[in-house]
Amino acid sequence: MSPPYAPIRTPPYNQVVVDHDPAERASWVSIGVFLVIAYGFAWLACLPLWLGDGLTSPWMLLCGGVMMYTPTLGALVAAKFVERQPKVLLNLGIWPVASWRRILTSIVIAFGVVLAVVLTALVTSAIAGTYVFDLRTFHGAEQFFAAQLAAAGKAGTSLPMPIWVLVVVDLAALPLNSLIASGLALGEEIGWRGFLYPRLRAKIGDTLAVVTVGVIWGVWHAPLLLLGYNYPTLAPGWRLVWMSVFCIQLTAILAWVRQRSRSVWPAAIGHGTVNASLAMTALLLGASPDLRTAAASLMGWAGWPVGLLLAAWLLWRHALRPWHPAAAKEAEHVAP
Repeated sequence: MSPPYAPIRTPPYNQVVVDHDPAERASWVSIGVFLVIAYGFAWLACLPLWLGDGLTSPWMLLCGGVMMYTPTLGALVAAKFVERQPKVLLNLGIWPVASWRRILTSIVIAFGVVLAVVLTALVTSAIAGTYVFDLRTFHGAEQFFAAQLAAAGKAGTSLPMPIWVLVVVDLAALPLNSLIASGLALGEEIGWRGFLYPRLRAKIGDTLAVVTVGVIWGVWHAPLLLLGYNYPTLAPGWRLVWMSVFCIQLTAILAWVRQRSRSVWPAAIGHGTVNASLAMTALLLGASPDLRTAAASLMGWAGWPVGLLLAAWLLWRHALRPWHPAAAKEAEHVAP
């Protein structure tokens, strides 16, 4: 009679995901390769703007969209060919995830927290006198929609519905617009939060990693900032400083949802929410369609306290540690 053989047991799939350390094979060399590619190809993507009509170039949207995926290119090359990661998509937080329930919860948190911070920054800007709300006549929104009609060759045409209805409809569309915007934002998040943040965190700790990633991310926008993008009223050098402070705030929030879900998707949704809501809410709720980004909103100094205080609180609470549930809890659904 043949001897009994013990069944071969493999770790539960979800446990493998949870136990994976993105920074396990990381090195300063791989981080350097990532930065060279992300920065170099960002400038290359924007070269047609520098050789042409700058921000008014018809290539602006295409160049900006391509630029947003240069961090993904750097992350894939560094993880696959320098670090030789065996599971690149897992390593970068793209796929798979440990818990779909947790990632969906993190997506909701990302959207809600980012939107709350954006709106609160408008309140602090109003207190500082750099932003004026108009929730009665929506004069800023009215001018904004009139300018859109004029750009479409319909100057002088009356709005199709009361202005307050248009404002409500646009605000109600923010979740959908955030989801759409996250498609491009994902290109950045795979690099900044999927690749760079976990590696720097392992080497220099949470606080320095947040600041360092924020500055690197902010300065990476230089090909557009130096052409006048986002902060047209500031001198070129100060645009980089302002953008870096803005990105430090966002890095803490986006790294938090990335770490708590072990996935870049919540961070991409959070980033998309910033892109979809920051200027739109200011335009819809303000007295003027002209937003002084250097002084108002989360991008300006009057809105910074909101994001910086939240970032400090997250760091104080050690909220940016990666999520590690008990292996037994993760494996409950697996038969012994």
